[in-house]
Amino acid sequence: MIGTNKHQYLPGDLSSVGPAEGRKNVLVPYEFLQNTALTGKYIELMQRHGYTVYFKPRNDEPLDQQIDAHLLSEKSRAKLKIFEEINDESMKRIDIVAGAQTTLVFDLLPYRKETWVLDSDFKMLTELVDSGLAKLVRLEHFAEDVSRRLPEPDWYFQLERYCSSRKLEEVIGIHLGSGLCREK
Repeated sequence: MIGTNKHQYLPGDLSSVGPAEGRKNVLVPYEFLQNTALTGKYIELMQRHGYTVYFKPRNDEPLDQQIDAHLLSEKSRAKLKIFEEINDESMKRIDIVAGAQTTLVFDLLPYRKETWVLDSDFKMLTELVDSGLAKLVRLEHFAEDVSRRLPEPDWYFQLERYCSSRKLEEVIGIHLGSGLCREK
């Protein structure tokens, strides 16, 4: 539900969480509804251009099946780093969050990492691009350094719209406009 942060990823001091100059560490979550073979092409291009790709698996499917779905070469598969848990400490290693349709991309906005929406037939995250919070990245962007080619996101946009500290019940009540979900 837009307007709530279901996992409550609310980092403390963001100055210690931001990207370090020259680092290219990309977090790519598993997206079971996405064209995973296409995501695999993005992963291989990122690796070819010097990015370290951290893969965030889901807990409800075997890891090997999730990785297999991306049709990665053995070389790319061997380079892939598994990202076990999302927390302030682990997010310090990440510079960019990249995805095409997972709500985890929305959930990680409080970390204020550069966010890439990987172009695909699935257009769920285009609102992030339209509002300046993410960059739309296409396969052809990797012909040059994609991080230098695309403009920086506008973090002054009202981030609260996507990842508020409100409880889900309160947000549902706001969306319904009826007050039915107010605490008693």
